[in-house]
Amino acid sequence: MAKHDLTKLPKWAQEFIDNKDAEILKLASELDRLRQAHAVLHDYAGWFTIHGPPPGAITEDGTYQLFFLSSGGAHGACSLKTGDVLLIGRKPADPS
Repeated sequence: MAKHDLTKLPKWAQEFIDNKDAEILKLASELDRLRQAHAVLHDYAGWFTIHGPPPGAITEDGTYQLFFLSSGGAHGACSLKTGDVLLIGRKPADPS
């Protein structure tokens, strides 16, 4: 596809095209994020989220540590900072 010299267009048209190009890039990025989430959740029966700590949380760096607890002790799973969201997929129950 041939590229046209956009500098020959009126300024308003150049700005319009620039805005549309930026919008296309933003939507492509959003679509990519949605595709990634869908790939993770595709085979799951349900999902839920855990939000990171609120602004001004009691931790110094605003980070919460999440742990798995078992009879063998506590095992670190991940950390969440202010603004983070952890997406968790619930696997379907075994039919047996």
